[in-house]
Amino acid sequence: MAPPFETTRTIRLGHTDAARRMFFARQFDLIHEAYEDWLEANGLPIRTLLEDSDFGLPIVRAESDYRGSLFAGDRVCITITVEGRTERSFTLSYVLRSGDRQVGTAKTVHVAVDRASGRSCPISGTLADILSRQLD
Repeated sequence: MAPPFETTRTIRLGHTDAARRMFFARQFDLIHEAYEDWLEANGLPIRTLLEDSDFGLPIVRAESDYRGSLFAGDRVCITITVEGRTERSFTLSYVLRSGDRQVGTAKTVHVAVDRASGRSCPISGTLADILSRQLD
């Protein structure tokens, strides 16, 4: 199994709410940005996926737990692990840390959907190779 992927983000003022803490929905923004970084680091920039693939990858399930507050200026390290894969879907797990504190966890399930028919389809090409490398 490949080591987990890590990327870092800075919490911006726009991520926070009136209580000056990161607004809960922004955790999904952060993990999606990390997902795009993960794709690019593995040789599949999001633009290439969107423009050159015959399938899309909608998220069909997302969950998130908030374990600690983040404030504007805080740095957060996001670790991504491929948790599982089927022929047509894959699951990513995320851990968010600020310093030595775990401040959140999340999970997303992505399904390959044929752009022409709108039906689920097998994951193929570069993405299939990436997932195989991550799980081997």
